[in-house]
Amino acid sequence: MNIEVKNHRIELSKSLIASIKQHIAADLTRFERMIRSVCVKITDINGPHGGEDKSCHIQVHLKRASSVIIEERGASLLGVAGRAIARLDMAMFRMADRRREIRRLKAKTSPNLPHLV
Repeated sequence: MNIEVKNHRIELSKSLIASIKQHIAADLTRFERMIRSVCVKITDINGPHGGEDKSCHIQVHLKRASSVIIEERGASLLGVAGRAIARLDMAMFRMADRRREIRRLKAKTSPNLPHLV
């Protein structure tokens, strides 16, 4: 799985980038077949002024569907990234569950299957 971490108006340490990549990879391993790439953008919206201005934007490019996009904002960079990754995991789980349900319904109503009377 290709995971790219970008920063804008904020310096990220190599250990923080590695930690973000590791958490995303661990959470999304079970969905790896569905994912083409993951792009994480960490931004300090107001620059050095402080406040709740850190943003974590995660976009997951899927193979057979549109992208999943999650964005979180807050004061703490680690907190914002953690919440965004947790929300991403839940969103991917819901998407996979919907896909399973659609496949199940299609198999159930398939005209190729013999109908019992």
